[in-house]
Amino acid sequence: MANGYNNINIFNLSINASGYSTQNQYAIAIGLQSGQTAQGQYTVAMGYQAGHTNTTGNQNTYFGSGADATTAGLSDVTVVGFNAKTGDNATVVLGDGASAVSPANNSTAMGYHAS
Repeated sequence: MANGYNNINIFNLSINASGYSTQNQYAIAIGLQSGQTAQGQYTVAMGYQAGHTNTTGNQNTYFGSGADATTAGLSDVTVVGFNAKTGDNATVVLGDGASAVSPANNSTAMGYHAS
């Protein structure tokens, strides 16, 4: 199932992302429940429940099943890997189970279960 919205400078693409919000601008979600409740802008979520928790943040990228934030409202995060998580703004998290938890602004966690 694919739902796309293209209305005057707004583009949303949702493929099998049930319940995907139409309030996003320039957002892409691919995967069951990816970006499901997101209302931010410029966010890409790919994978089962990727970006599921971060409901109001902007300019975020989530790749991998369970790649997500630990809280809502984060911006400028990149989370890549199975169950990789971030809990603060402007963080990069790479790796299976890697996490960057608050206070972690402007930080990077890289590697298997890195934090």
